[in-house]
Amino acid sequence: MPPHRDPLVYLPPLLWALNVVASRVAMGEVGPFWGSFLRFALALPLFLLFLGRLPSWKPLGQTLFLALSGVAVFNLVFFGGVRLAPASDAAAVAAVYPLSTAFAYALYFRKPLPPPLLQGLLLSGSGVVLLALAHAGSGEGPNRLLGDALLVLAALLWGAYSVGVSLAVRTRSALEVTAASMLLGSLLLLPFALAHPFPQAGPKAWLALLYTAWGGAFLAFSLWGEVLRRHPASRVAPFMNLTPALALLFSALLLGEAPRAWDLPGLLLIALGVWRSQKG
Repeated sequence: MPPHRDPLVYLPPLLWALNVVASRVAMGEVGPFWGSFLRFALALPLFLLFLGRLPSWKPLGQTLFLALSGVAVFNLVFFGGVRLAPASDAAAVAAVYPLSTAFAYALYFRKPLPPPLLQGLLLSGSGVVLLALAHAGSGEGPNRLLGDALLVLAALLWGAYSVGVSLAVRTRSALEVTAASMLLGSLLLLPFALAHPFPQAGPKAWLALLYTAWGGAFLAFSLWGEVLRRHPASRVAPFMNLTPALALLFSALLLGEAPRAWDLPGLLLIALGVWRSQKG
C-alpha cells in the first residue's frame, strides 16, 4: 500500500502540530530541563503498560543513539528553542524536518541526493536564515535568534532519529524500540533535571506538559514508529509537511502568535524549498 493511502501517516503530523503549541505553553513555566524529563517520565508508564514488560536495550548502541537523538538531546534542544522563540517559528522550522529526514536517509545509505532534494534543502535553509535575519532586523534581540538556531538543530537530530528508528524496527516492534529509547533517554535526562529546582507551574502549563507526554510522545512516537515499519523513511518524510501548516494555524488560533509581515519572505522560501524537494 502506498503511503498516501495509509491513514496512519496523517496522524503523527497532527499530533506534533498540537505538540508545538503545548510545548510553547509548558516551557514558559516548566523549563526545558524538567520539561524534557517529565515529558518522557509521564509517557513511559503507558509504553510499559502496553508492552507488558520492561523493554530490551539490546543492541545497546542502537538504543543509545535513539535515546540521544530522539529523546534526551533532541528534547533539551527543542524545548530550549520553543522557550526562546514563538510557536510560529517552531511551526515554520518544522518544514525542515522531512528534508532533514530525507537527507539523513541519503547520507546513511550513501545514496546521492537527488537534485530536487538538494535544491529544496538549500532553499529551506536560506528561508530559515532569512527568518532569523528578519528577527534581528525587527529588534527582537538575540534570544529569538538562538531559539531559531536550536529549532533547526532539533530538526537535524530528528532526521537522524527517524533513520535510526527505520533500521531498528526491522528486528524489533515499534513499541519496544520507542519504549527502550524513552526509558534510557529519561535516565540520561534525570541528572540535568535534578540540577535545577522543581518548577512551580500553573495548571495550564501542567496540562500542556501532559499533552506533550501522552499525545506528543506516547501516541505520536508509537504511531510514527509503526509508520516507519510500514514504509521507508524517505517516502513518508513528505507527510511531515502537514505539521508546519497545522502548527502555524494552531499557534495563531490558540496562542495569537501569527507570523508577522517581515517573517513572510523567509516562510515563503521554506515553503518553496519543501515544494521543490518533492519535484522530479
